[in-house]
This record gives sequence, C-alpha cells and structure tokens, in this order.
Amino acid sequence: MTFDLDADETAMLCDGLMDWFGPLEIGEPLAVALGFRGVEDMRTESERIAQAIATGQPLTARDWSRAVSATGIAFFAEGDEWTTIRGGTDAHWIGVLRRIQRKVPWLFLGDQ
Repeated sequence: MTFDLDADETAMLCDGLMDWFGPLEIGEPLAVALGFRGVEDMRTESERIAQAIATGQPLTARDWSRAVSATGIAFFAEGDEWTTIRGGTDAHWIGVLRRIQRKVPWLFLGDQ
C-alpha cells in the first residue's frame, strides 16, 4: 500500500527511520519493540523502508507501522536537535507528524 505524502511527510519518515543510526543510537529492546528482530535488522529494514517511501513504492502495513512508530519516537527523543538539523519549528514538525498519523493507519499486526 502507498499513501499520498507531501515532501515534509516523506522527509520526516525517512529521517525518522535513519536517525536511529546517527544522531540517535538504538538498543536491542527498543528495536524489537518497534517490530524489528534487533538492531541490525532495523538498520537493514530501515534503509529499505526509507528508500521505498522516498520513491513512492508500496509497503506492507507492518512496514508503515514500523516507519511511523520509529519516526514518532525519534522526533521526541531528539528534542531540539530535530529542528536544529532540519530547520523549522517544533510546531511545524509536530503538525507534520500528526498529518502522517492521520494518513497512515497504525496496523501493528500481521504483514499485510
């Protein structure tokens, strides 16, 4: 499945997936909680998912859920660094995250 994402939404999801490998660091328990088999699986899968989002390729519901979850946590974990790196304001990026959450259903079960 695909979703009609604007440029900021696409960038936020891609960045939210990849930021776990700099500036953030992820541990095994959180990677597993986000639906990956571990940190290395998250690294590989995040690259694949981010590339698919960037190019408008379809993903499974599980992939979309992992992307939205990882992005939401990354945004809040980075705090001020998110806007320092990307520009804009917290209000802008919170609005982008909310738009993503409204567009992409949170389907955590299965690989639909």
